[in-house]
Amino acid sequence: MSRLFAAYDRALNRSPILTKTLTSVTLFMLGDVAAQKIEGRDDIDLHRLARQGAWGVIFTPLCHAWYLNLDRWFPGKGAAVVAKKLAADQVR
Repeated sequence: MSRLFAAYDRALNRSPILTKTLTSVTLFMLGDVAAQKIEGRDDIDLHRLARQGAWGVIFTPLCHAWYLNLDRWFPGKGAAVVAKKLAADQVR
């Protein structure tokens, strides 16, 4: 399992947006499959599943940029910096 995490970490360092996007798409779609099963669907609605995947493609680069900007706007470490980032994130 540690090799898997190491490979994922290397992928994040080489291509952060692509890696995060593929991860998000996978998780968005798995979540939708689980939701459809909980709803009692026998067949998976593929159009709905594709829309969920599209949200992952749209959402991830925007969040990546947002959190990079938060780090730039509020440099440093500590509770006060975290509180400022949290407040900015909640206001957005």
